Amino acid sequence: MISGVVYTALRSLVNDRCYPNAFPQEAINPPGTTTALLNAPTWPAIRYQIVTSVNEATICGTDDTSTDNTRVQIDVVARTYGAMIALCDQVITALMTTDPPCTRENLIFFKDEATDTHQGIMQFVFYASSAAGSP
Repeated sequence: MISGVVYTALRSLVNDRCYPNAFPQEAINPPGTTTALLNAPTWPAIRYQIVTSVNEATICGTDDTSTDNTRVQIDVVARTYGAMIALCDQVITALMTTDPPCTRENLIFFKDEATDTHQGIMQFVFYASSAAGSP
């Protein structure tokens, strides 16, 4: 459920380059070689992964996974620092109106020298027991 909420909210920010768990890498064979190499994904892109799901004791909860508080890590990757910062801001804005609601826990920026990209890492907690129509 939460994966679908995240994907729907973020996919249009990066032309559908919004992936669960891992960025895709395509195997390519450069001309004149027999060894396949991994081709880097197209940037900018977003990866999201569920970090934890916690069943909180609530009066309105049903004690099943539909009301778990779910922590989601969202990784934003872009070629330039400015593009990464702008995309992080767009992600934060896009997730402000989700159902179920969420709060941002943190935001970290760094440059990945190996891929020559700029990355932003954020964690959001989604509160399914506060969703519209929740038990």
